[in-house]
Amino acid sequence: MSPSARSFYEKFDKDFENISAMADGELREDQEAIYREKMQNSPAFKEKFNEYNKLKKTVESIPKLPEDHYFVSRLNEYIKKENKKTSGLRPFYKPAFGLVALTVVLMSFFKLSPEFMDDLFETQKGNIIDFYTKNLRPYFQEDELTKDDIFNFAFSQVLPIDGSGQNVISLDESGSGASIAIRQSSFGDSIMSLKEFTEKLDLDKTQQLKLNNVLKNMRIRFGVPSL
Repeated sequence: MSPSARSFYEKFDKDFENISAMADGELREDQEAIYREKMQNSPAFKEKFNEYNKLKKTVESIPKLPEDHYFVSRLNEYIKKENKKTSGLRPFYKPAFGLVALTVVLMSFFKLSPEFMDDLFETQKGNIIDFYTKNLRPYFQEDELTKDDIFNFAFSQVLPIDGSGQNVISLDESGSGASIAIRQSSFGDSIMSLKEFTEKLDLDKTQQLKLNNVLKNMRIRFGVPSL
């Protein structure tokens, strides 16, 4: 199409757009006067204006739907249900290579610096006990706490609160102070069992005993005398 022909069709479309705006009462008075004059000289413009007017009257004649005050509430509930259906089907998005590399780095680090693990648990021990006694004790009985629970909370600050593991208590220290939240578990939660940790780092008997003693002391401090 030549530039002149394209310009002609663009102008023609613009004229029809303005005629539609005039039918809706959205055109300025000076523009409306121009297009009323054009309609007198152009049967095509007049026919298009009548067509838009007829369409407008047809739309206005359709009865309005009754107002539904609970539509938004029902829509929100529907969206929540749909999100729950799809959340469990979401593929695991963490790259496998990254997890393998992280595991190798952790294993090497703990092998070369075994004292770090002792310092970590010693430091976390007081924090976890204080946090539990002040915040978490109301949510479950002390005898429900296992070594795995204590171990996982020390590392990931996430504690499962039901048998399925779908609901967790998480600790958030991003703000000015620590806060807790009860929420559904997600793929972003790093939950590693004590057995998996021991196997991945290939801990010897002495290291396993030391780790078990730390967890046992913490559990006793929680008020559970036996493991």
